[in-house]
Amino acid sequence: LAVPLVLALPACSTDDSGSGGTTASSPSGSVAVGGMHAQSGAAPTGSFAIEAGTPGTAFVLPSRNVGCHMSAEGARCDIADRSWTPPSRPASCPADHGDFGQGIMVTRTEVFLVCAGDSALGGANERVLEYGHGLRVGASLCLSSQAGVRCLNETSGHGFTLAREAYTTF
Repeated sequence: LAVPLVLALPACSTDDSGSGGTTASSPSGSVAVGGMHAQSGAAPTGSFAIEAGTPGTAFVLPSRNVGCHMSAEGARCDIADRSWTPPSRPASCPADHGDFGQGIMVTRTEVFLVCAGDSALGGANERVLEYGHGLRVGASLCLSSQAGVRCLNETSGHGFTLAREAYTTF
């Protein structure tokens, strides 16, 4: 039986509700991670009840617009409807390998846009991670909020936010 922890995080970066959001940057500016350049330090606002998950844990946000899969290797989240456009498909992701930029993954060492023919969105019966809740699998932590999802590797500090209006990597 897991005992929920409560974690408070600073200002939000994006809005998964589709109502339009804002993007905030940290005083440290931007960093390059996994070959991507993005603003750092963005996080959903509020307190989160953190539960322990097991490798293979999958969930969707209540909006059902973002779905995630957590494993021992890291966390991956995909988005169905977005108002942002990913960067150009890199040569390392040929068209026959599937879609590019529909999701983001954080591992122990890097953060990158996904090149894959599958999806972490799952089915209608997927576990819903309510806003204000989070899951921890190993060193990976994902937090669900109306501002979107934030996943990070707690050991390296690398991670991402993902929402309808924007994404960030750090």
